[in-house]
Amino acid sequence: MFILLTACGGLYNLSAYFFGVFLPLVAVDLGAEPKDLGFIQAIYAGTYTVFAFACGLFLVDRAPASILCRFSVITFYTACCGMILADKFELFWIIYASVVIGGLGDAIFWSPIQAAVGLDAQRLGKPVSKRIAMFSICWSVGKSIGLVSGGFLKGLLGILWSYVSIAGVDTLILLLMPIKDEHCCIHQLRYRKRSEDTAGTGAPTAEDTKVQQEEAEKNARFLPMSWVMNFVTLGTTATVANQYFKLIQAESIELHIIPDADPKEAFLGTFLFCVYIAQSAVFLVFSFTQRWKHKRLLMYCTQLAIISSCLIISLVYLAPVLLCIAVVLGASAGIAYQTSLAYSITAKRDEKGKFLGVHEAIIGSSAAVFPLITGLLSSMLDELRVPYWFCACAQFIAIGAEESVYQIKSHGGIKTCIRKLASSTRPCWKLCTCLKCCGSMDNLWVQMDESTPPASAETAPTPTNNHTTSSHTSPINSDDI
Repeated sequence: MFILLTACGGLYNLSAYFFGVFLPLVAVDLGAEPKDLGFIQAIYAGTYTVFAFACGLFLVDRAPASILCRFSVITFYTACCGMILADKFELFWIIYASVVIGGLGDAIFWSPIQAAVGLDAQRLGKPVSKRIAMFSICWSVGKSIGLVSGGFLKGLLGILWSYVSIAGVDTLILLLMPIKDEHCCIHQLRYRKRSEDTAGTGAPTAEDTKVQQEEAEKNARFLPMSWVMNFVTLGTTATVANQYFKLIQAESIELHIIPDADPKEAFLGTFLFCVYIAQSAVFLVFSFTQRWKHKRLLMYCTQLAIISSCLIISLVYLAPVLLCIAVVLGASAGIAYQTSLAYSITAKRDEKGKFLGVHEAIIGSSAAVFPLITGLLSSMLDELRVPYWFCACAQFIAIGAEESVYQIKSHGGIKTCIRKLASSTRPCWKLCTCLKCCGSMDNLWVQMDESTPPASAETAPTPTNNHTTSSHTSPINSDDI
């Protein structure tokens, strides 16, 4: 079951990103400007966002994945036909209609198949995070193949036969997708769980319950952080995929590999291939270890690497250097995606569809917002490097937002932090206490409290330990850094 689901994910992403890399190429042939490319990406990703959230909320937990995934393949056929007609008759509005249909198909495919992988792992007693990482490796490899083949085949086969060949790849999904997958419906899993409990299955021990509670508390802190990181990081990669071809043309960045292929299109395909091969390598590493979980330092270093990559892309035009930067960008995107997916799929056992729907909606919204904003800014300022400067600034803002979310979550919520500030006789010190970076600073604050002269008997408040974790807050663990 898992092998078939993994193969279907890889094949679908191969065809979807072949379709995606053709979008800017066909649009530029029809005279598209940066703002037009931004609008195309925004319509596509906006459609994906709306339907991915709706699918996760209403369909994934109620309908078998086999039906939903097969329906998405049919919509993909329709989108391919639309792109063929747009190129044949040079009608730009057909591209808009095609991306709406393509976004609908993508939204219906990914949440159900990811939930099916997670539920299949739980049914067999396998680690969910490891299975998801292996599944991500396959679809990321499929994405890489689709991108590099899209960059080369346009010049070799033309638009018509390129889309016909990639639609044939999707036909394999109709054949490989499991038919009897009732156990992938989450209601069946709930029924089995109730049956096991009725049959007298042993209850978890107190130690197991404590470990699960600690893991849930950590996930509650890192889930919103991972969503913020995933939003800005995948928005950056979407901007590169959508807008970079204009900069490649302006600076004549070429890669001569196949004689008959356009060297600029070949470079774009190879660049994106390196991005997603590096992403696949990260998924492979994450499938063998769990040490990457709950590490803020890893998240922040990843975002700093993305900032450096954006600046180099905007200033350097040497193909070998840029291909190395593509590897860094892809590895960073892999870390962001895998953290968001892992925390989403393990958030709640019986509501995987809802959290996966939010995860996919974040991906779609970032792919809609970033290319649209950067495309408009590039056209307004008449500067092709603006998109990458914008993405670098967005990463800086995201790092501050993630740290704020972490500190608020770690101290019991924003209301608790405000209440502590309001009740403190030393508001400046208390503000620093609420915003301290790690639990190892507690001793410093205790020493400062002891060095403060006590208040008078009439006004002295009841002595309390401001640094003891309350019953509704969780301490900061040094492992989280």
